Amino acid sequence: MSAGAPLRFGINGFGRIGRCVFWALHQRGLSDRLHLVQINDPGELDTLRLLARYDSTHGRFDVPVAPTDDGFEVAGLRTRFSKAESVSDIRWDDLDLVMECSGRDPDRARAQGHLAQGARRVQVGAPAGADMPLTLIRGINHDQLTDQTHYSLGSCTTNCLGVVFQALRGIGIDAGTYTTIHSYTNDQVLVDVAHRDPRRARAAAHSMVPTSTNALNALEWVMPTIAGKVVGYSMRVPTLNVSCVDMTLQLDQPMSRDEIQSRFVAAANGALKGLLAITDEPLVSIDFCGHPASAIVDLGLLQVTGSLVRIVAWYDNEWGYANRMLDTALQLHELNAKEFA
Repeated sequence: MSAGAPLRFGINGFGRIGRCVFWALHQRGLSDRLHLVQINDPGELDTLRLLARYDSTHGRFDVPVAPTDDGFEVAGLRTRFSKAESVSDIRWDDLDLVMECSGRDPDRARAQGHLAQGARRVQVGAPAGADMPLTLIRGINHDQLTDQTHYSLGSCTTNCLGVVFQALRGIGIDAGTYTTIHSYTNDQVLVDVAHRDPRRARAAAHSMVPTSTNALNALEWVMPTIAGKVVGYSMRVPTLNVSCVDMTLQLDQPMSRDEIQSRFVAAANGALKGLLAITDEPLVSIDFCGHPASAIVDLGLLQVTGSLVRIVAWYDNEWGYANRMLDTALQLHELNAKEFA
């Protein structure tokens, strides 16, 4: 990458997050700094082109998508497609970054596989284990991104929890629990079928499904001060998109509701602006579809009694996370520009 040139990147996995990255890239007008050169997905090209234009959750993509022999062209920029099933069969020639969005085996070995196939850096869109060189949560430790060749951005829930805890930094937390009330995902099933998780073996659109979440593990790697103090699980619900964290914290001292609320207001308007938002309107989940923040604290649902605090934070588990992927790619572009300046 030369000075002033856009960062050339690829996406592995053109599913929910991969397509949201693509849409948000053009919606935000970032193509002058981030050029999407290649997408790898084993799906049929004609189907992937259609899914790039129409979506049941986020609607129609209004920018023309023109077919080419090996992919498509958007706003004068061509993106090529490959359909390798295995990382070892993908060629990432001359790419500054690969975004790993497939959800398959998100670990250090897979990231290193992309590096071996030509990628200069790999950004994993899922929690990827304690042995990753860096788990990066924007608003908490994104300034630690330097020369790491591979790193993880945690999960959508990790990012939501992270900015909520960051806004409360400096307040002692003795213990806590949370439930992420989460829209179903494509790891679940339409009708009952065998699954490694017996609860996820049940029809996603017909029941609320309790299941595990590894969001907190990734957050503990970034914020060790909460390690062992907070526990939680996920309740998958039959909605397409938008989730929320319902969290109860036991503080080490009593605080007023106004004191807690002022922390969130200050953070949303200051250090965490764009990552943490607040609302005092009586909204429901669909109202946050397409919201780019990692967390939107619902002030109307904030409850405080003595040292016990209950917090509800909404998040678009697709769109918000895809924007964090792009934010971090922009940070890489700036780092590269300084290197070549």
